[in-house]
Amino acid sequence: MRWLFQSVPKRYDLAKEMEQGATETWLVTRFIDEIKKGDTVFFWMAGPPDVRGLYGWGKVIGEKPEYESGWGYGIDVKYVRKFPRHIPFIDVKSISSFSDFVLFKTAIGTNFRLSDSQTRDLIDLISQRFGKDAAP
Repeated sequence: MRWLFQSVPKRYDLAKEMEQGATETWLVTRFIDEIKKGDTVFFWMAGPPDVRGLYGWGKVIGEKPEYESGWGYGIDVKYVRKFPRHIPFIDVKSISSFSDFVLFKTAIGTNFRLSDSQTRDLIDLISQRFGKDAAP
């Protein structure tokens, strides 16, 4: 499976805090029984137009989401690639497979499932911007 995990700048600023090669525990609010080790995750930051967009991708390294008291479910991920600059929201939204993407209609949530076509389109966009080595 492929996922898009969303942060908000006030809680976790991907531009400042995401480090390629580092591991992090991400909140899992949906798809608790579906997210698993080896899944690819694209990292998205919400916020104003100048920061909203795609910042990189990684892999789920935890076996499955684990419950942590007072916090909720979390899963360990590894940041495989942080982009030299983010891919703006408008560039992703202009892709036809994202025209009805739930995140762009209701920006509430942390975890979003990506279809095969959305995944291919993101890989193509990343490859065009940063080269094939930058894409999963």
